[in-house]
Amino acid sequence: MKKVNFCAGIFFVLFLCLFAALPADAQENPEKGIPEGMELRQVGDTRLIVPRDARVYEEHGLIVVEGIDKYVARMLEEIRISLAELKEKQAVQGMEITALKDTLEDIKKDRQKPESAE
Repeated sequence: MKKVNFCAGIFFVLFLCLFAALPADAQENPEKGIPEGMELRQVGDTRLIVPRDARVYEEHGLIVVEGIDKYVARMLEEIRISLAELKEKQAVQGMEITALKDTLEDIKKDRQKPESAE
């Protein structure tokens, strides 16, 4: 009976030693295990895992993370603005390409003209 208690005690001590090291590893490398698209932020003494572009602020002593509805609405607005800027750039580049094609055609026509006799 004492042998069983002794083995159980050794097993328990090994178990504690093994799992006591896990929180130490997590504290040394806090970004280990953070899901894709999330980030670790520290506000005061508190660490939070929040969406990458979420706003976090302190209000009346409370840490407030931007709600999902506000986050999604803000991100969609940023995407709309980016898309409009890309469309504008694409239109400008299209006009530049057309101008370059016209210039190239003019150069080709000038080369094909026979040289006038002097």
